Amino acid sequence: TCAESNEHGAPETVLFKWTPADATLNSFMRLVPNYMTTSRKEKNWLPFDHKGALHLVYDHYPLTIHKIDPDTGGYTVVSNNQSPEVAKQFRGSCGVIKHGDDWLYLIHEVTYEPVWVYKHRWVFMDSSFTVKKVSEPFSFMHIGIEFACGMCWDHTGESVWVTFGVRDAEAYRMRFNINDIDTELSTAI
Repeated sequence: TCAESNEHGAPETVLFKWTPADATLNSFMRLVPNYMTTSRKEKNWLPFDHKGALHLVYDHYPLTIHKIDPDTGGYTVVSNNQSPEVAKQFRGSCGVIKHGDDWLYLIHEVTYEPVWVYKHRWVFMDSSFTVKKVSEPFSFMHIGIEFACGMCWDHTGESVWVTFGVRDAEAYRMRFNINDIDTELSTAI
């Protein structure tokens, strides 16, 4: 997410292309935003690779999946499936990673109680981009500002690593056993 890519200073998602060998930034492209017509801040999208193409979870209610054109920054809506009522409060966070033939990702929800409180949930989405299971809300380390920003499988395939920030000042990583995550997701919605 970047606020410096447009004259309005509105947060929006951008696509960077770079060469890993020498860390050279080759291009910087705004993904086509909707904020000029919706006044919506264009952030918290969850990018993922699906069949060799860049896709992203654009919205959670309804669950809206976009396929991104990496040459133009434009998109095609490939799925717009109904979500459970609880998904109205979901914001992006991290993932989306393959879990068998399906997908696993993390979202966050934000409330003000009288301070900002971020809670997370595991979300299980099937191969047709339908939310099937959602965990109960949880915190990583404390009640307050914290949000997940990255997730990947570990080298064993038995756990996932999650990176997250706390109080907008500290960065951490935590490993979660996939069996524990599956147990948290055991209740279908």
